[in-house]
Amino acid sequence: MTPRRPIRRKPLKRKASVKPHTVNARKSGVKRVNVARRVQEFARAYGSKERVAFVKARRCAYCTFAPPSENAHLPSQHGMGRKGPYTDIIPLCRTCHVALDAHRLDSLLPVLRLVAETIETDWQATHPEDRTP
Repeated sequence: MTPRRPIRRKPLKRKASVKPHTVNARKSGVKRVNVARRVQEFARAYGSKERVAFVKARRCAYCTFAPPSENAHLPSQHGMGRKGPYTDIIPLCRTCHVALDAHRLDSLLPVLRLVAETIETDWQATHPEDRTP
């Protein structure tokens, strides 16, 4: 039996030139942002910054933990992966917000929707200039 000869390999030759790796393909390195769309989406999803502060200053709607709370959107009926309108926001502490997002509070959604309506009523009563048509 004859011993095997090692296979002779040549180094690979690159056919295309190597371009330096860039984090962003754009020349400016800054991500383009449609400012008008961002403002419009914030207004649709949160209302205004005053409304965000108003909801944050309330107790958790589930466990009544003291403020500050987070603005939690109830599961949307307006499309998958899309936040609902600002009328569907309730104040929740971080623990309850995580539970809501993990669908552990789904049995309480009708009650939480009533809380959202109450918060909207309170907001309209304290801010009559922000009435929506």
